[in-house]
Amino acid sequence: TLCKRFDLKTIEYRLEDGIVIATLNEGLTMDTDDAAQMVTERLEFQNGTHYPIVIKLNGLKFASSNARNYMQKEGMKGLKAGAFIVTNPVEKIILNFLIMINRPIIPTRMFTDQKEALNWLQQYK
Repeated sequence: TLCKRFDLKTIEYRLEDGIVIATLNEGLTMDTDDAAQMVTERLEFQNGTHYPIVIKLNGLKFASSNARNYMQKEGMKGLKAGAFIVTNPVEKIILNFLIMINRPIIPTRMFTDQKEALNWLQQYK
């Protein structure tokens, strides 16, 4: 069930069946300002409730080192677990770096299929 939805400059948030679905704008290049705005708006969207999240990178072209660091620290606020949907080698490289090097503080996995990601997140609702 679709509860609510935010369409923003860089990302769209939907809440479906207790899981936040975040879809980045296609081909986004993310800097620290974008990262900060995404987190602020997601927290506003969640209105104090912690959720698991699916993040569709949607052709993410680049995320600056500062943006990645910001997401590693601040981006986990309000989240129980994170599943990333990757569709290309650049996204996979960025994500592998984040997951393997920085060790997220919440359960985090990479998927190529959204249904598999949603199934995995069920345990964190």
